[in-house]
Amino acid sequence: MGKAADDGARLNLRRCRACGLYRIEESYPVFVILTKEPTAELSKIHDRMPLMLPKDRIDEWISPRSNPEEIVPFALSDMVMEKAED
Repeated sequence: MGKAADDGARLNLRRCRACGLYRIEESYPVFVILTKEPTAELSKIHDRMPLMLPKDRIDEWISPRSNPEEIVPFALSDMVMEKAED
């Protein structure tokens, strides 16, 4: 596997996806977004942050043959808060 995503690269939402799980209950999908400990900056506003993976790891994430323990180290963690434009 390649280099883990905690290499200081800034998070770009166009190139990553939130990790989650789903199942169907009574004909309706039920979802959960996976979270982890926040970065120091995000811990100022919340005690969790979403588990985000780069797009190039999504196929591995959804493959039933993959091992999540081998994929999670690639989770992005350098999230930066930015003020929304008006």
